[in-house]
Order: sequence, then structure tokens, then C-alpha cells
Amino acid sequence: MSDIIHKRNYKDRYRTIFCDRDFYIKHQALFRLWKTRFHGFSDVEKATAWTLALCCLRRPEDWFGGRRPRSISPHMSEPLHPLSLENLFAGSPIRIPNKVSGDMNVLDALNTLLVKAVPESCFRSLIYTHTGRYPLWVTQEVPTPEELLHLQIAGRRVLSYNEDFTSWPDTLYADRDFLGFVLHDLIHADHFFHDPLHRDGQLGFYRFIESILHNKSLTRLLESENFRKGFEYIISDMNSHPVHLFQTLHSLVFSEIQDDATSSTIWSAWSSKPEFLPTEVLALSRINGRDFSVSDAQQLEILCIRLGQSSSQ
Repeated sequence: MSDIIHKRNYKDRYRTIFCDRDFYIKHQALFRLWKTRFHGFSDVEKATAWTLALCCLRRPEDWFGGRRPRSISPHMSEPLHPLSLENLFAGSPIRIPNKVSGDMNVLDALNTLLVKAVPESCFRSLIYTHTGRYPLWVTQEVPTPEELLHLQIAGRRVLSYNEDFTSWPDTLYADRDFLGFVLHDLIHADHFFHDPLHRDGQLGFYRFIESILHNKSLTRLLESENFRKGFEYIISDMNSHPVHLFQTLHSLVFSEIQDDATSSTIWSAWSSKPEFLPTEVLALSRINGRDFSVSDAQQLEILCIRLGQSSSQ
């Protein structure tokens, strides 16, 4: 069972390659025009414009998927984005359908329109970053897994985008193309922020990770490339329920060491903390075992929410 959980949580649900190399080569002149047009915008405004423009450019004649049954944010307030759809798409092959006004602001478009093949999570993250509801750090840098861990502990996520469009055809970001990586970051940000209790639970798990970062046994395990890659994925890119995060970490330790007695000793040392209740320590000792119960899972969820809420106070 633990191996099944391990594999399921390592699989990213969204495609890795959203646009192929030819797409980025073909539109270099247009990207140059857009970069000039977006000059002087804030990083958030630039990222929003690039994201919508590229998503629509994938299907320039039929990007429009209709209107949302319900807008993402019922009350959009000033300031809006500097561009309308007509301003954004001018000089490009992207067609604005008759049902959509070219005067519509870019943020209003994200809020009310469907763009084919783009999950709602992406646009929700952009809108709520503009409104301040999501503390998303927009940067042209790609943080290290440990930097991202500490950002998450601080209650933030990151949106990385590199505006050097000449590098897009030949650069992959964690096996993703430029637009795919941007959408991936936006989806993960929404998964992190959308449900406050889920966010607190993840924060609690990250606080647990922070407490073992300098543990000697973890330092030794990180010398293994396979373990390091799995561990970095868990702490920076997994965005799952805290119980699943614990299950995946436990499975990673046991599969790396290949000795149950040694693995159990390390796991016990990591999970036996003075601030943990006896029932929580017991639940951690049972994880991925036959005796692990619904009650144990509830104990771990409560533990992580408590740790997460204490970190955000």
C-alpha cells in the first residue's frame, strides 16, 4: 500500500509540456512586441499579461471556451490591469470572438471567461494575487527547494517566470516548457491557498520538515541523489494532504534504506518530539502500516493544522 501511495503522489496531475519548441520559435517576433508592450508593468501585471496572451496564442482562432457560470471573484476592485483584450491582442493572430468585447479588461477576462485547456486554478491565482488575497511572490528567479520550503513556512508561494523569451524554445524548467511551468506554479499556489485548513495542514508538515532539516541522519540520506530528488519534491512541489505528505516521506525513507529496523529508528527519532501528543507519536509510528487507522490519520491532520496555525500567528 505504501508503494502505491508513494507513486500516486509523485505523479503531477498536469501535463509537463504545454507548448512545444516550435511554438516558441515561431512566435519570437510577437514575443518581442509583447515584451515592449508590457514594459513598465509590475511583475504581477507582466505575469498576468504573458499568461493570458500565451494561453490564447496556443489556439488563436478558438481559445474562447464560453463564459464562466460563476465569476471567480464576485467583486473585482480597482486597480484593474493596464490592458484591455484589444490592447493585449493587437498585432497578434489571436481573434476576439463576437461574444466578447475588446474593451474588456484583462482581469475581467480572467474572472469571467473560460480559456480552453486552462484550469480555473491558474486564473484564480492571478486574480487573487492582484487583489492581495493570495500572497504570491512573482519573480523571474527559480528558487531552490529549500528556499521554497521557507517561503511556504512563511505562508507564501512563488510564481517564477523568465521574461527572456529567446531562451524559451530550448529551456526546460523541471522538465516543463515556459508556459507549462507558469501554469504549474499557479495551480500549486491555488492548491496551497484556496482552503485555509488545507493550507494550515501543509504548513504544519513543512514545520515538521524544518525541525529535521539539520538532522544528521537526514543529511546522510540526502547524499543519495534518488532520495534527494524525492525529498526536494516533497518539500517544495507536492502540495498534498498532510497525511499523504507524511506517507510519502515515510515511504521514501524506507525504500532508500532498505532496512526496516534502521528506517524505523530514524523515523522514530524524527517523529518523537516533546510538543507532539502521545497519540500523535503513535499515529506517526503506524503510518503506512497495517495498523494505521482513520483515527490515526485524523490525529496527524489535527497535529499538522495545530503546527500550521502556530506558525502563522
